[in-house]
Amino acid sequence: MANIAEIAKLVLERTKEGRLAWEGTADENSYLATLGNQSVRISRGSLAGDEYHFFSVLNKDGREIETLSTTPDDAYSNWILEHVYATPIDKNTLPIIFQLARRRALEVDKELDELAKVLNAR
Repeated sequence: MANIAEIAKLVLERTKEGRLAWEGTADENSYLATLGNQSVRISRGSLAGDEYHFFSVLNKDGREIETLSTTPDDAYSNWILEHVYATPIDKNTLPIIFQLARRRALEVDKELDELAKVLNAR
């Protein structure tokens, strides 16, 4: 049985390989990749100066069915990972997914290449 930690690891691998298409959402701190009937969303937020990341799986109706977060006090996510799935996840996985998804959705490399061409032409 697959679990959200395994899904997050696979999403990270496929994103690094350039095999997932990420798009922006109405929230500038949230990105979405659609995979068949489901989607995954990576979001960033902050509270009291601390940055947090949220990785969610959405069903075909766009409803959130499972979420994993980096909040240190997210007892639910930590309990699920430890007791139900027994699948640890590196604390950097979600921030890395967020940065890679953001770069893909905003086409950062393409934009920087275009800017470099303009600057080099001056």
